[in-house]
Amino acid sequence: MRYAVKIVKDGSRYSVDCRDLPEMHSAGDNIEDAIKEAKDAIETTLMLYIDSQRIIPAASAKVEGEYWVYISSLSAAKALLWNEFKRQGITKTELGKRIGIDIKGIEYLFDIMHNTKMERIDAAFEALDKRLEISYAD
Repeated sequence: MRYAVKIVKDGSRYSVDCRDLPEMHSAGDNIEDAIKEAKDAIETTLMLYIDSQRIIPAASAKVEGEYWVYISSLSAAKALLWNEFKRQGITKTELGKRIGIDIKGIEYLFDIMHNTKMERIDAAFEALDKRLEISYAD
């Protein structure tokens, strides 16, 4: 999962914004640092969407002058799981019953910063009658 960001030199720093995640703002000392900081900022912004009970926007195509920022595969899986959970309109309690975990476990399931096991994410997708498929690209 990746988001396109715009990086602009702002004095001695490089500021970063994302069209798809207007709440995301970041900066770095150079382009490489700005991209690294943007990854953390994107993942933090995803948590803001989850905390405010909103669907996480899909990434749009990159336009000229933008850079791709890739988030971790675990964060991507959690974002996709969150969106499907919201689309289906069930409660966290109901999802917990379906996969046999308590509400605290469900909170961790949607916590981008928590190192959830992929088996638990797979179980949650299965409980939503979905399957997570992973691929890679050059």
